[in-house]
Amino acid sequence: MPDTSLDLRQIIAKEIKHRGPVTFARYMDLCLYHPQHGYYNTARTPLGKDGDYYTSVHLGSAFGRCMARQMEEMWRKLGEPEPFFIIEYGAGDGHLARDVLANLQGLAGICQYRIIEKGCHLRSVQEQRLSGFDQVRSVNEIAEISGEKAPVVGCVFSNELIDAFPVHRVVMSSEGLKELYVTVVEEGFQYSEGTLSTGDIARHLSGHGIELVDGQVAEINLAAAGWLKGVTLGLDRGYILTIDYGDLSRILYDHNIYPAGTLSCYRQHSRTDDPLIYPGEQDITAHVDFSALQEWGAELGLANLGLVPQRDFLIGNGILESLETGEEWSQRRFQELSAIKSLILPGGMGDQFKVLLQSKGLDGEGAAAELSGLKKLY
Repeated sequence: MPDTSLDLRQIIAKEIKHRGPVTFARYMDLCLYHPQHGYYNTARTPLGKDGDYYTSVHLGSAFGRCMARQMEEMWRKLGEPEPFFIIEYGAGDGHLARDVLANLQGLAGICQYRIIEKGCHLRSVQEQRLSGFDQVRSVNEIAEISGEKAPVVGCVFSNELIDAFPVHRVVMSSEGLKELYVTVVEEGFQYSEGTLSTGDIARHLSGHGIELVDGQVAEINLAAAGWLKGVTLGLDRGYILTIDYGDLSRILYDHNIYPAGTLSCYRQHSRTDDPLIYPGEQDITAHVDFSALQEWGAELGLANLGLVPQRDFLIGNGILESLETGEEWSQRRFQELSAIKSLILPGGMGDQFKVLLQSKGLDGEGAAAELSGLKKLY
């Protein structure tokens, strides 16, 4: 595979020399989404065993079956509208979309599936994998959908999307709150401290009651607020389902738990904490602040239906039933059991990943009633 990082290094270095140090958010955006050399726009395989990391989807089809069940329940609670839109942001290589569509039952002829994907290469991969499903379309933004047959009624969902939004990095210094910028030196890139690039950073921290201690580093995901606003405006009536790893603000900004922030990088199934190496060749992520998503949602008029661990969501939607089919034990069955254990066992994905369910325009008792994915297990 050609070394695409060399060209991207030159592009980033040129911008820094021309404009001065760039915010980490700008650096992360270039590393992940540069049109030619960004991590998600090159002809590489970031997902699965041949890539840099796994997602829940790559452990088997059980995850997709549970998602399909939840979608069908949402459709019924909404009064069985036609069409029912399922809108997936950041569909990756299309595995989850395929599994959801393959397991829809009552919704099979009613569902319209729309994918909003920023990565050019991933779009082409999705098109190949989903070529047999006529109801699938790719769009650039949710606003394009409302002009099709009717205002968008359905479910907007994402799986491991928001963790890859570019984040600002800040540090509490002896002189007060500073932003971490990226500058270029002879050896490559390094951080430098400077004044905040936007007042939204300080307003975010104070508005959410976050206080950093001296020396503490943290990430601020301002892009998530804009994304949620766009989704809310584009959805006439229905649900917003967000799956990602993260936690509440009081956990993410606790200096005893995350003194250096939550930023992580993944390359060839190895995790590092240095995003300034291998630009364009490694994934860069930060934990999602679910408290912020809930608060922003409330400000936008969304109802916060619940936040649960992925384990509860999957068990509530019948993931364990797939182990009770009566089939003879086989290699395939053992693999499925192993995958389900990875998805739900405490201490792993079952706890680290959270599921947030929000709704818009659901005034009826039936529509707003507790969904299966929100049932308390204990």
